[in-house]
Amino acid sequence: MLVAATACGPVSGDVSSASYTYDRLDRLASVTEPDYTTTFGAWSSGTATNTAGQPRHAPKYLGSPSYAFVYDPAGNMTTRWLQQGTSYLQYTQAFNADNRLYQVTGNGYTLTYDLDAQTGATIRRAQTSGGSTTTTTDFVLQYYQKNVTSGEVTKFYYFGGQRIAQRVGATGLSYIQGDHLGSATLLTDSSGAVQTRYRFAPYGRQREGSATTDRRFTGQRLESATSLYDSQARSYAPALGLFVSPDPIVPEPGRPAALNRFAYALGNPVKYNDPSGHYVVWNTSERRRM
Repeated sequence: MLVAATACGPVSGDVSSASYTYDRLDRLASVTEPDYTTTFGAWSSGTATNTAGQPRHAPKYLGSPSYAFVYDPAGNMTTRWLQQGTSYLQYTQAFNADNRLYQVTGNGYTLTYDLDAQTGATIRRAQTSGGSTTTTTDFVLQYYQKNVTSGEVTKFYYFGGQRIAQRVGATGLSYIQGDHLGSATLLTDSSGAVQTRYRFAPYGRQREGSATTDRRFTGQRLESATSLYDSQARSYAPALGLFVSPDPIVPEPGRPAALNRFAYALGNPVKYNDPSGHYVVWNTSERRRM
């Protein structure tokens, strides 16, 4: 159980630290950093309100800032609202027959995905609300993506199963420094100079960093327009600490934290991650169904 961490960056004096507490179910209860402190209940985003007719463990409302949700009979989150002052930002989400997210409309875009059976999106089409601009991106597993509209190619390089670098176009080579979860924490050039620094809240909400790479929290691809991560089998909302659809099975029924099929990483995102949307991963020797 991780109770404290100290990270030292490549720049002299660049040190950060964090301490963590947990409840009896091994769920993260609080995190304290020099500039950030928060506590967690049963839900990562604050108090949950459930109403009659909701899928089991699917909240109707969540905490502050305020979120509201609508679900279909299979438990897929078809609408989510985020309160912004006196108004709400609305996302409408469509799922295919396999209960996989294939279209999201909101924040000025309609994004549509072609999906394969294992690796998530293979083609992404982003259209502005007025329909005046359409951008198409092709993905080849986790190694290659091409913006078909502009012709720009991004390649990712791996060593020992870890993403260590990316190249954008012909010359834009960056080295990716990761943490114990596989999240991108630094991007550096060939001389070690920092290009971008990333910091995340425990459940993946980004606290620092620019758009230098879209492979961020736990190394997953962030869809900035929708604030969702593509976790292959399911899509994950880091601001909520929830998947937008339930796991298709009830995992580990003898483990209370696993009974919530929407929750992320058994409620302990500093110990586990979920790279596929189905399996909680602790280390290379442990793999659990989620």
